Amino acid sequence: MRKYFGRHYNCPNFGYTFMDKQSGAFMIHPASIKIERWTMVKHRHSPDDPSLDSYWQRWARRTGETALTRSWQKVARRQGHRCPTCRQSIYNGETIRMSYRDGDKSNGSYRNLVLVHAECRRASHQGLA
Repeated sequence: MRKYFGRHYNCPNFGYTFMDKQSGAFMIHPASIKIERWTMVKHRHSPDDPSLDSYWQRWARRTGETALTRSWQKVARRQGHRCPTCRQSIYNGETIRMSYRDGDKSNGSYRNLVLVHAECRRASHQGLA
């Protein structure tokens, strides 16, 4: 038993961890994995239903806006919570970046700032979008 079980520095709360002491490889203890709960979608309110598109846009705006700082929220409201490049919601799970409309970093007014997806920004800088 001592050959396969022991203490490992990544699992200090458990008295045993299944591991190979020679190579240092170990299995993650199942009790150390945090459970992430999801809210069930009620009845027939599927995000894939095109008739409920406006509902899901309001929901994304309401829940996604809380992750942004106040200044980024102001910029998001100004542009209608949409990426100007791909016209999708900026809360679709992609990374959001701040960009400048005229490309001048010294002009930091809110009218010059815009939120875009990281991939859209990269594509526009490379001339693909």
